[in-house]
Parts: sequence; C-alpha cells; structure tokens
Amino acid sequence: MVDPTLEPTGREPNSCYAGVPARANKSVFGIASSVTLRTWLSLWSLEDSQTRAHAHLPHITVPTLVLNANRDTGVFPSDAAAIFDTLGATDKQAHEFDTDHYFATPGARDAAADLIDAWIAEKF
Repeated sequence: MVDPTLEPTGREPNSCYAGVPARANKSVFGIASSVTLRTWLSLWSLEDSQTRAHAHLPHITVPTLVLNANRDTGVFPSDAAAIFDTLGATDKQAHEFDTDHYFATPGARDAAADLIDAWIAEKF
C-alpha cells in the first residue's frame, strides 16, 4: 500500500482503506484496536480465518458479476482477478472501474448501477 510500483494502479501512494498505513498500523485508530484477539484472528489470520474467500468461491456456481475499482487502496486488480478465477461459476463477468473503493468518483456509481442493472436484466 505504500509503494504503488509493486502493483501499479490508479490508487494514491502511501494510502490504505484506513488512511495513512503507518497510522493504521501503529496508532489507537488501527484496524485491530476495536476488536478482540479472537475476532481479529477470525477475520485476519492467514491460517485460521473462516472469512477467507478462496475456500468458498469454488462453491459459487450461480451467474456472478465481479466489479473492481482500480483506485481501491485495499483491493488490488490481482485480488479481483483471483476472486474471478476462483469462482466456480461458468457464467461470470468481471469489470473494472476507474474509481476508488467507494465509487466516489463522479459518475462511477451511476456507471456501476447501470452495468449491474443491465447484467441482471440479461440474466434474470
């Protein structure tokens, strides 16, 4: 999250979804400051988390639409690609938007809503 050359995207350098990485990692405002150890391990542990998608995505076989924001500071294009590739669905689409995590760029939410609407109309 600090070095944008590691996975180049449109994201701001030295930023993460919780602000400046150093502040997110080392201050009382950090991600783990508001959870118990058990909760943190359940959510973030690389070995013990039950929320890791890779074990569950192959079981998703319904038509699936994956949207990715290429300025997101927490979900990178490689993450979206891994999600897409791991899905069990044979009917799946992936789309990328030039916006941030919250689709706050002017017009991004409308574009995403239009895409979702068209996708739903086509599928159902």
